[in-house]
Amino acid sequence: MRSTTCSYFAGTSLAVPNVSIVIPTYNQADLLQLALESVRAQTEPDWEAIIVNNFSEDHTREVVQAYDDPRFRLIDFRNYGVIGASRNKGIKESRGEWVAFLDSDDLWAPQKLEKCLAVADGADMLCHRESTVRDGVTLRVSPHLDVADTTYRRLLFSGNCFSTTAVMVRRDRLIEMDGFNEDPELVTCEDYDLWLRLMAAKVRVRSINADLSIYRLHGTNASAATVRHMQAGLNAVDRHYQSLKARHLFDGVRYRLRRSMVIYGAARQFSQAHDHSKARRYFGNSLLVFPLNPRALVFGALSLLSRNSMPAV
Repeated sequence: MRSTTCSYFAGTSLAVPNVSIVIPTYNQADLLQLALESVRAQTEPDWEAIIVNNFSEDHTREVVQAYDDPRFRLIDFRNYGVIGASRNKGIKESRGEWVAFLDSDDLWAPQKLEKCLAVADGADMLCHRESTVRDGVTLRVSPHLDVADTTYRRLLFSGNCFSTTAVMVRRDRLIEMDGFNEDPELVTCEDYDLWLRLMAAKVRVRSINADLSIYRLHGTNASAATVRHMQAGLNAVDRHYQSLKARHLFDGVRYRLRRSMVIYGAARQFSQAHDHSKARRYFGNSLLVFPLNPRALVFGALSLLSRNSMPAV
């Protein structure tokens, strides 16, 4: 993969920062500017931001260069559609003890880094709560995560409880894990795969009970993207289940339920996009994988009551 680096450290001597912030971006210059403003507003000043630009064709470069701040670095890097490759490039270029991730269309609260670093001693991975926002409206705020739930088996069988924008990981642990998996079959779920591998390595997780980031939704996911994300999720679950060294009595049941829930998630996406035909199809597929999936059963019962609308389950 070809890369060129545009450095803003020329003639400047900077100490190694506490946190390296990796920001992959592609053709989102205006949103990127808002993300960078949320970084610059941090009450903790000891950071560097590595913007990994997938050769954007808009004014991304001008947005970054407008900041007369040596803490911002712009790296042009061709990721060929694999965002994990961009994040890995940022990790390799990072100098901080901790690495945090911010997508170019998301935002951080001003005290994000300060609150995380305040509890960082003795931890390998930090996480916090996050708001999901669409068109300025908060749809949900993630609950406080009980670190007792952050086990490998819990993550595998109950689903992803981490958001990339809401975690920080020690750089040396990321290097040990070889970063994000760049397999195209895991694209959009490469983060879930990494969290699973970190949990398998029994990293020490600390959870902060504060809403410190904003995950922004834009429009409605395209049908093909929804199916790709579902398939990537199934691929991640399948691979990790097959690699389980010790299986418990009901793991086969839990595995089928987990696969069913991944498909159910795609059905919900189609339902929210008012694509009722595809929603019903994937709810049905969910039940084929695990006929006792309680959510899919509720949906099936309610959907029989209406042919023109879908229940929110």
